[in-house]
Amino acid sequence: MTTPEIKTFSGLVQVRKIRKSNTFGNGGCLFAGYSINEQSMQPTTQYVGVSASSRLLPLGGISVAEWDCWYVSGPASDHVDSTDEFTHRELRIVATELYLVQPNGELLFKYLTESKKFRGTGVAFVKVHKLWSRYGTDLTAILDAGDLSKLTENKILTPKAASKLIEVWQKYAPGKFISFLQSKKFPAKLGSRVINYYGQDAENKLNEDPFRLLAFGAKWKDVDDLAQKVFGIMPDDERRFVGAVVTVLAQQFKGKHTASSDSTVKKGLSKLLKVDGNKARTAHMCKSACNNDPLWGVIGVQN
Repeated sequence: MTTPEIKTFSGLVQVRKIRKSNTFGNGGCLFAGYSINEQSMQPTTQYVGVSASSRLLPLGGISVAEWDCWYVSGPASDHVDSTDEFTHRELRIVATELYLVQPNGELLFKYLTESKKFRGTGVAFVKVHKLWSRYGTDLTAILDAGDLSKLTENKILTPKAASKLIEVWQKYAPGKFISFLQSKKFPAKLGSRVINYYGQDAENKLNEDPFRLLAFGAKWKDVDDLAQKVFGIMPDDERRFVGAVVTVLAQQFKGKHTASSDSTVKKGLSKLLKVDGNKARTAHMCKSACNNDPLWGVIGVQN
């Protein structure tokens, strides 16, 4: 038997079938569907099967479901199953990266009309078709914004049905959170990673401490600007100190340093915590960061 050639797949997949959940009892998932042409946002004829381990799946109530769209990346190989009656071809992927993507275009229409998530909203195929005919791709932004007036315009939906549709959409579709981060110059992939980790609690976690974005690969300057200008975090806030210390230690670790001197870390902090050229206040905040941050005495800082 010829060993299938291993190649790399990276792209969107529209889920059509959940083959197995909690795979081998480890919380993973096997699912299948069609790869998506990212220019036309239409499913292709390429059928794919995806194996995803539990560590890749989102926490907090978000799971893989039929008619979802997921970004999948990982090694892949072609498989062919033949009988006397038919031949089934499939690209099988072992996911190394996986995150939920908000459906757009025709995929959005199918998502709203076919996904089990939206059953019980009172919004049937005809109603979705009317919304789609009226708003097209703008429907995504309307649902993200929770705009009841647009959904009930010309009595397309009743206020009750519109409210239920928005509730379900905002519970399962990550677009609003990702769009917010994108508007602040953060990549969509970073927002998806945050959702994968925190699930439906992602927005609350960001509100509690925007410096949590640092753990997902965001740059200090971008996060610091967001925290101060959007969330109103003051320069001497303890959350900012913790983020600064973590950033400096991460930079040291990236430079293959497993321990750093007190002076090295303070020098790094002075660059991050500077306040309008005010050296005295910057020095004061560096000292406060060292005194307040619980990591200071635990993660490789040598006094």
